[in-house]
Amino acid sequence: RDAILAVLAEELPAFGTVLEVASGSGEHAVHFATALPALRWRPSDPDADALASIDAWVAATGVANVAPAFRIDAAASDWPLEEADAVFCAN
Repeated sequence: RDAILAVLAEELPAFGTVLEVASGSGEHAVHFATALPALRWRPSDPDADALASIDAWVAATGVANVAPAFRIDAAASDWPLEEADAVFCAN
């Protein structure tokens, strides 16, 4: 987590919205959002269990700059998000 965070801290904008594609459990989203509080994290995943896990991580930690997880199929041509200042995917 910290090695990825070090790169994100240098590459992401100072503030704005970050779309995370294929967020998985949500552990990384919470870690990165906590460390980068000027960014609003938008975690996403195509899997319902992953979405529930992401929201559980956010609820358990109380991190305020993570939006509710939402479904994105990266292979789809239409994504349910109008804009983002950065897109992140690790894997």
